[in-house]
Amino acid sequence: METKPLPSVAEYYAGKCMFITGATGFIGKVLIEKLLRCCPGIKTIYMLMRPKKGQSIDERFQDLLHSRPFDKLWKERPDFHRVLHPIEGDIMEEKLGLKDRDSKLLSEEVEIVFHSAATIRFDEHIR
Repeated sequence: METKPLPSVAEYYAGKCMFITGATGFIGKVLIEKLLRCCPGIKTIYMLMRPKKGQSIDERFQDLLHSRPFDKLWKERPDFHRVLHPIEGDIMEEKLGLKDRDSKLLSEEVEIVFHSAATIRFDEHIR
């Protein structure tokens, strides 16, 4: 019985569409940077983001793009941000607080989900 060789990580993610929660957190930023640097063929990364402290998701997205983890990408692949798409929502809300059109878009396009959202309230009760 012959076995086919497994694809490389970059080959596996090439042409794929993914959804990431917690994109603005430390783990989310590092995950996105690593994926974009090592897997240039990724089609789209949708990122669940919520407005916070008076900032819109567009403002938060700009802050994310200009945070330190992305410094190397700006030099090596200045167009990297074209595959990134913020989607407004909140992990704590029912149905992630998504608008119907965004929910439909994600359900039709996303093939891979990375859930890296977390609370940083260490005294919070477990539900």
